[in-house]
Formats: sequence, structure tokens, C-alpha cells
Amino acid sequence: MASSTPLSKANTSFSLELLRKLSEDNSTANIFFSPFSISSALAMVMLGARGDTATQISEVPSSCLKTQDCRDDVHSQFDKLLGELNKPGAPFALSVANRLFGDQSYQFLQEFLTQTRTNYKSELESVDFRTKYEETRNEINSWVEKQTQDISCSTQRRSPTPHPQHKQVYQPT
Repeated sequence: MASSTPLSKANTSFSLELLRKLSEDNSTANIFFSPFSISSALAMVMLGARGDTATQISEVPSSCLKTQDCRDDVHSQFDKLLGELNKPGAPFALSVANRLFGDQSYQFLQEFLTQTRTNYKSELESVDFRTKYEETRNEINSWVEKQTQDISCSTQRRSPTPHPQHKQVYQPT
């Protein structure tokens, strides 16, 4: 069995706390979420954050980023973990994809873009959130469906037949 890293311990705590929070109102509801996707997105935000914002993100109770053992190298640990999850020839099929969608009016620092590319395998897509928000929403959803082999959450909820590489997750309507 693989050894547990500070990042995996922090992500596990984060996952359980998030599940507890999401199920507060209805403890018997089916809940489908990806804590790893959420934690890696928060880590990318923290990568670009400075000052008080970075401190606040890292101090969120049960945050995937709140661990003394890996705070300084949390990004390199995400890089290593993503490499393991996306390893060719692995005995499992798991698609992990990250992407930044930033408004075209904002100038992102090259250092941030380089680090997200290196540590999270994430590229920036410049979009127009201000005036073409519906087109942008469709573009983002299209990208997500393509990255997940055209299996969207809405499809999974309605389909009684599981995709051969995905665990069946649907909620009867």
C-alpha cells in the first residue's frame, strides 16, 4: 500500500468536512462531488493569490491546503499526485483535467501561468465573461464534457446505464 502524504491526509480531511457540510440539511441525500477537483482549484487560486488572500485560503478550517507539513510545497505535491493519477498504463481509468478560464480584460502574470502549467497541467483560456457570458458558459461546459469523455453530470444522473469506465452515479428524478 502506498504511503500517505501530508497532501493526501489534508485532502481526506477536506473531503470529509466538505461532505459533512454539504449534507447538513439532508443527511440522507445522494451527494456527488469531487473534493480533489475543488482542492486543486483552490490550490491554483492560492498559487496566484498574494498577501492576506493567500493567508486566508491556507487557513480555511479543514482546507486541503492547511497543513504545516506541505504548505510550502503544496503545488509540487499536487504536480506529483496529478502525474500519478494521469499515468499512462495505470490499472484504472481516471481523467483529471484542470483549466483556467480568465476574463480577457485581465492581464495574468506569466509566472502564475508558468506555475499552473507546470504543477497543474493547466492552460489559460481567455474568455469574455462580461459580455458573452452565455457563450462562455457553453464553452466551459463543452470543454468539461470533452475532458470527461462526454459524460456530464446531468447525463449520469439521467442514465440508468453506466459508462464502462465510470462508476454509475445518478439520482432518480
